[in-house]
Amino acid sequence: MRPDGHDAIMALDTDDLIRVRAGQVDMAYPFSAAPTPFAYASPPRRRYACCATDALGIAAMIGEPIDITSACHHCGESLHFAATPDGVGSNAEGVMVWFGKRGDDGCKAFDSL
Repeated sequence: MRPDGHDAIMALDTDDLIRVRAGQVDMAYPFSAAPTPFAYASPPRRRYACCATDALGIAAMIGEPIDITSACHHCGESLHFAATPDGVGSNAEGVMVWFGKRGDDGCKAFDSL
């Protein structure tokens, strides 16, 4: 990071709008620079969302259809379905997102559920 932008970047981190680790921005909601369990394909390449909720909203945010892949956190079964700006496709039938209480570990950002 450049010294003149450091304070602005750190303010965004403090406000929980991005996450800085090891001096680098690794998350800017809803996008993750590092691989997470929530991948989506937006041609021409695979990208990652911060969490399941973010993955579900990316198609509407970018105005394009995407393919989401993840795995069930309970049984490990592979999940793959389409999402458009209008919602998920019929191949997402039966897929549910569970929200838990944020832990007290001092971590602001989620990179899994």
